[in-house]
Order: sequence, then structure tokens, then C-alpha cells
Amino acid sequence: AVDWARKGFSWLHIVDLNGAVEGAPVNQHAVREILQSVDIPLQLGGGIRTHAQAEHWLQEGVSRIILGTAAVQDPDLVK
Repeated sequence: AVDWARKGFSWLHIVDLNGAVEGAPVNQHAVREILQSVDIPLQLGGGIRTHAQAEHWLQEGVSRIILGTAAVQDPDLVK
């Protein structure tokens, strides 16, 4: 992540693939380390299936939340 930021990228796109499979965030520690290591915005997906999980990550410093399965299974969540 630091390397991408140093190369001038303006955003990071992070997907917790383990979380996507499990249906809940799994790699929270790694995401937090990335958030602390760079000063560019980060968008995060993978295992985020509830409003509370999305709100948690926004409070942690994630700039955008990516919803895939949750958007299909619970369309009201994205409204």
C-alpha cells in the first residue's frame, strides 16, 4: 500500500477476500495497518454485509465502502 501511495496513486482499492467468502470481515488488522500507513483514501469491500459493519469501517477511516453480496441480498441496505 505504501508503495502504491509513493507512486502517486490517489486511491487504494482493498478487498478482504477472506471476508467475502466468510460473509464477515476477516482481515481487520491488515486493513487497519494499511489505514495507518498511507494518507490517501481507501475504499474497502469484502464481507461487509450490514450497516453496522459499514459504519464501523467509515469510523475507522475508510473513505468508501464497496457492497456486492449485501447489495444483492439486501437492496434496502444500499438505499
